[in-house]
Amino acid sequence: MSYELRFVNSILDNVHGFIQLTEVEDEIEKLPIFKRLQHIKQLGLANWIFPGAEHTRYIHSLGVMHIIDQMALKLKFSDEDRQLVRLAGMLHDIGHYPLSHIGEYAYQSNTLELDDVLLTSKQNVLDQVDKFKSKDILKSITMEGPSNPYHHENMGVRVIRNSIEIQQLISKHCPFINVEDICDIITGNTARLQDNPNLASRIQLLHSELDADRMDYLLRDATFSGASYGTFELGNLIKNLKNKSHSKLGIDIVGVSPKGIGAADQFLVNRYLAYSQVIFHKHVAILGYMAQTVMMWMIQEKAVQFPDHDTLISYVENHEKNTQFQKFTDLYFIKMLYEISPGDTGCPNHIMTMIETLKKLKALDMNEQVAFSGSSYSSIQEGFKETGVYRRISSGNYQEQRKIPLFSSISVTNNVPTEEFIEEYKEHIPPNGDDMPEIEYYLIGRLLNGLAIIEDDKEPYLLVDAPCSLVKDLYKNVQVFLREYNLE
Repeated sequence: MSYELRFVNSILDNVHGFIQLTEVEDEIEKLPIFKRLQHIKQLGLANWIFPGAEHTRYIHSLGVMHIIDQMALKLKFSDEDRQLVRLAGMLHDIGHYPLSHIGEYAYQSNTLELDDVLLTSKQNVLDQVDKFKSKDILKSITMEGPSNPYHHENMGVRVIRNSIEIQQLISKHCPFINVEDICDIITGNTARLQDNPNLASRIQLLHSELDADRMDYLLRDATFSGASYGTFELGNLIKNLKNKSHSKLGIDIVGVSPKGIGAADQFLVNRYLAYSQVIFHKHVAILGYMAQTVMMWMIQEKAVQFPDHDTLISYVENHEKNTQFQKFTDLYFIKMLYEISPGDTGCPNHIMTMIETLKKLKALDMNEQVAFSGSSYSSIQEGFKETGVYRRISSGNYQEQRKIPLFSSISVTNNVPTEEFIEEYKEHIPPNGDDMPEIEYYLIGRLLNGLAIIEDDKEPYLLVDAPCSLVKDLYKNVQVFLREYNLE
């Protein structure tokens, strides 16, 4: 007897309405490890600037589960596969950190040089400007999933593999589901496609330029922040969703029909605007930097019992035996801030300044900002180097001025037209014969990770290659910010 998807409960969401839950999802939703996500804000400290942005990883995860099922329904997935992708969507953020990506970046970052935080900030900006010459289109394509073990997706997989409760519930209600398939969908790992080619389309629903994760957080961030930059036609995108096997590459590619090109353009452009206006907002950016730097200090110095890397792994792997990981939320970080006072020894002055500023729910004041937008990376780079703020940053005694520089950039898409990509690939072929992936590896990666167009009489191709797409004209466009903040 085949599996039939049945709903037993529902949760009211102000973005999608009632989100329905199957029996296995209803029981997982009640687990403490999933409830933990109610205490982790989706946008870190952005609610200090956009007061309505109080939404959490918990409701976002349920929203992703809802959207990914709508996509699966349109693609006529079986009930078994619908349940598979629903569980992947529900669990995709279960390994997230306090303050979401702020905490994640703190654990992923290299060791903090406590005496040289200001020098490091300066050097990071100089390095980023120096490298800002052209889009690295080969580096942007990956097919194995995130390599850093502290990436939140890898941490989520670690949670699932060490959760007897989650695995028992899946085994009880969905014995046809391989938990490792859920893990591969969550991390975007395509290494097993040869053995299980059906995973390709499942992975794309959670890992591509047109995935359920992006769809939900754009709509949700717009709804809660009050900024409308992330809105788009969700119904139109799903209505035009299609799936087609690529005859030469031998895998299924998910994309939209030509009728959905307008909605696809809108989706990518509004994501670009949402990042430039909300995620990279001048105060949101420095708040994230401050909290990340303070957290890195806490990790390295083992300050106020903040877990170091090995301790955190232990928390995750033993989360059903003790409550340490359950408590590792936004509230944990805020509580730790108040356990550090100005009289504490061992805390560098610049770290203490950030701590005391965060305690006041404030951001450091911005001293100056320069912003550029365009398609000529080299011209933007030269424009930065001619500004007074860049000249100050590049001066020998800059760190003595007690300033913090930050560099941010966002582009409409990471992809370029196929002809341009092939030319770039040829230029990167090592003359000495060193190993380099065949071009087919990159072509597969482009289609799996990008936003594809599906036509009945053609092989799948990327939106950036569509003649009537705005993205084909905007793919080079980038918006870049160079900001300088006062530490005093």
